[in-house]
Amino acid sequence: MNLSPRTSGIVFAQLNAVCAGTMMAIGKEVTVQIPPQMFVALMYTILVPINTGWWLLTHYGVLPGLHAPEDAHDHPPLKTKALLWLLLHAGASVIGIIGLWEGLTLASAAVGSLLSRLEVVVAIVLGLWLLREHFTRWHWLGFALTAAGMVIVRWAELSAEPLAFLWLLQSALGFGLAEFSGKVAVRYWPVPRLVVFRGWLMWAALTALWWIRVPGWPWESVAGWPGLTAAGWGWLVASAILGPVLARNNYMLALSYLPVSQVVLLNQAQPLYAALVGFWLRTEIPAPFFYVGAVAIIAGNIVLIASREAVSRRLAVGDGPQPIPPGGAR
Repeated sequence: MNLSPRTSGIVFAQLNAVCAGTMMAIGKEVTVQIPPQMFVALMYTILVPINTGWWLLTHYGVLPGLHAPEDAHDHPPLKTKALLWLLLHAGASVIGIIGLWEGLTLASAAVGSLLSRLEVVVAIVLGLWLLREHFTRWHWLGFALTAAGMVIVRWAELSAEPLAFLWLLQSALGFGLAEFSGKVAVRYWPVPRLVVFRGWLMWAALTALWWIRVPGWPWESVAGWPGLTAAGWGWLVASAILGPVLARNNYMLALSYLPVSQVVLLNQAQPLYAALVGFWLRTEIPAPFFYVGAVAIIAGNIVLIASREAVSRRLAVGDGPQPIPPGGAR
């Protein structure tokens, strides 16, 4: 079946949202058996060899590669600055993913996925700061809608779990900073190579953090390690493949057919899929006011994305590398 480029882009963008939202819901099945920091360390232990193998096969022409718009630009020789931006990109991602999964142990998949959308706000604010652009009234409207939605969701869903709200805010700040630093990093690194190096750095950091938390792991706790049932192992492998592997690849394919702003807008459907899978697995039913807050947050994101796109067109930044928008690899 031959699809038009626009239809293909919409399909891939929705597949990205489905994979990312589903990963958040099924990952909770693992974090009820092992701590979230151990979960993300194991997830990246599975993910990194897959991403590295895929990159090598595409790099040497065995498989067709996925190319981002940023790869069409020339990259200057690597310098210390390039390594620093790579480290910041990976480090911010570690902060984000720890906050996300710590928060998801205390909140439903729908709430976690929705509040993770706040990374759009962080990335846009940092991007405007980089451009030294003044906030317009549309930006302030987007901020106001998002803030109102946060307050409603915090009151409706997390009044008994304030720590969950703080963890998820950490996630949004971490991933927002990761997107901002990714904007600069792609000036020095081709996207496929950046994704692979980021994955290895994240794996090393996440494993080291868990090792510090549990001295002697894994050598002194082999018996019963790591405490996962057969089903838990299945959910773990599925989380690693659905999230950073399939979601990321679908995201890159969507970007090859649609403008960045449209892909980000379509990715706002991610909380819907997280809510549906969470309901199917654990009968998670958000409070009625959650939906009011969700509409406010998503509407605020849409206003901010549209305003940011207008600024980009006015300053003609489309001639240079664009940001890696929220919704890519985790």
